[in-house]
Amino acid sequence: MSASHTAFTEALATYPGKTPAAALFFSCAWRRQVLGTLAKQEYQAIAHLGHAIASCGFYIYGEVAPLRENGQTFFHNTTFVTLLIGSQ
Repeated sequence: MSASHTAFTEALATYPGKTPAAALFFSCAWRRQVLGTLAKQEYQAIAHLGHAIASCGFYIYGEVAPLRENGQTFFHNTTFVTLLIGSQ
């Protein structure tokens, strides 16, 4: 469950605005298979952080992105991604 906590805290730490209005969570569907009944603890790992922002999450397949800015694109598996939305 540390992946969800890490993704959320890193997104907050690099968020360019003051407070995000909402958060979208994207968890690899394979993580759901691996975690089984523990999957709901992914959200609970970030819900207790005390940030009262609207949030929604989805299970996804085929995450494709660079490992670093301007890097080569790779297929990622068992990832947990946080997208924060708001104004600066």
